[in-house]
Amino acid sequence: MKERRTFLLPPNSGLTKEDVVVTASTLEFSRHKDAAVERRMTLNVTDLPEKFHKALAYFDDLHIRFESPRDDAEVQSSQVNTPVVARLPPGLHIFFTPRLETNRDADHASEILCAALRPLLDSSAKCLPGSEGKTFTELATLYKRSGRLLSQQFYHNLVHSSPAFEIVREHLCFTRAQNPTIETLCDIFSTASYARHLDIDYDASANLMLVTAFWTSHDLRELTERPKYPLHKAEKPPTGTSLEIGVLEPQTAKNPEELSVGGLLTLVGEVDHASGTLFSFPARHHPTQRGVHYTAQFQKPTGLHPKLSLTFPADTLVPPQSSEPSSCSLHAHWTLPSSLFIDRYQFSDPLVLSSQNLIDLKSLSGEEDLEAPDWAIPTWGSSALFTLAYPNTTATDQDWTVTIPTHLRYMTFPSQPEHGQRRSTVEIPWPTVFWACGDAQAGLNLVRNPFDRRDLGYDGLFAPDTLYYHVPPAPGREVARSGDHRGVKLMESLEVPTLDAEKAEWVTVATAAVVLVGFLWICSRLLFAGAGAAKSAEAKKKDEKKVQ
Repeated sequence: MKERRTFLLPPNSGLTKEDVVVTASTLEFSRHKDAAVERRMTLNVTDLPEKFHKALAYFDDLHIRFESPRDDAEVQSSQVNTPVVARLPPGLHIFFTPRLETNRDADHASEILCAALRPLLDSSAKCLPGSEGKTFTELATLYKRSGRLLSQQFYHNLVHSSPAFEIVREHLCFTRAQNPTIETLCDIFSTASYARHLDIDYDASANLMLVTAFWTSHDLRELTERPKYPLHKAEKPPTGTSLEIGVLEPQTAKNPEELSVGGLLTLVGEVDHASGTLFSFPARHHPTQRGVHYTAQFQKPTGLHPKLSLTFPADTLVPPQSSEPSSCSLHAHWTLPSSLFIDRYQFSDPLVLSSQNLIDLKSLSGEEDLEAPDWAIPTWGSSALFTLAYPNTTATDQDWTVTIPTHLRYMTFPSQPEHGQRRSTVEIPWPTVFWACGDAQAGLNLVRNPFDRRDLGYDGLFAPDTLYYHVPPAPGREVARSGDHRGVKLMESLEVPTLDAEKAEWVTVATAAVVLVGFLWICSRLLFAGAGAAKSAEAKKKDEKKVQ
């Protein structure tokens, strides 16, 4: 088992060797409250409890991504100043390839995942017993990586993450005694609900699992106020394991496709001092220039056909300066729960697209039924990638707004309605927005990036050498308080008309009665019309006889 713990300071922070106290068996970083931190752990699957590595035998690839729905101005600052910039829409994302030795193995992989997810997620999650094979959707992708193709996808808008991580920790940590791998995993999951993101990657070909968690400086301050979670301290790891500590700050890179960091590195328990370091690496994901950001909000009133507005400051919405503008396009990637859907046929008219500042719907995968109510949909929802238009000039102080039309599905009546309301509230994540630029140098080795994030759901729709420049959400948005330990920001709440299941029988009876009355009325009109036509024909014959 190997662990790497990296403290990421803002640029020009004045880091010195005195900030890191290293002994033969311990390390303590005194300026931890100023830094973001990433923990990355590499472990052999056989180090996990037996039931875990037996379950993983049904997968070729498994990638779990938790993206926090929280954000604030301080987070924006830390993410601009760190190489950890890749984003996803907030919530729980799962991508996997089942091991297709037999069809039964594919079904078993789905069953295993659903069985693991049910205790963690609320009742709205689409992973019901007996429907596992229909829960997951085909992952939209155009490019294979290393000859393999991630084929299945799942998403849930996990707003309150603390209970889910607590359940994982309880099931995992009962075997922690005398097992340093489990001990480290337990420490990570104990603090995972505070993290900006948590990634779990399993590769069957290498039989390895990679667990990565990232906290901003704000998150870290909250954690270090609790003595139970001293992330700024480290002790010598057990024999057969290693712990590398880095304290780094951004530097100016020589090449536009690279990121550069410098600072101090050490191996705890092996070296009794920290060594200076400065290195650059090609990066797949980059921050955009300062000043560009976006907000997402549904237009009011929402009704049954909500329209999402993405608003940008037009004077800063330009392609990245480090790339050739003609090679870059602006995109929004959006994962939608089954209660909301997109009609792809609305995005086929160029005039309509132009009026909404859209160029095209690049990809739409998942559930596309245009009529079914939510309770009749077995899958989790859908995933869409839009190409956005941007202004031709920055000589304006106006905002630039992109509009994405959507549609709500009817939902069942909530089991515990509030104040007798006949509506359900659903949480819709903000899309993630980025520039995709295809001008990377030929042969650029992007996997050298020690902070790289891949298999994000949208990167399979672009060439492998594409560079992404992420547009952050706007800072300073008012936080809506929730049951979590901090406010939720990057989610929008929608009220959906619901059907009261207890009164649904009256709807059925009333509908049948109306249909029957209408049928009888039509029959009566047809009978009367037929009788009238017969009388008219008889009268006409009599008139003809009189004329003769």
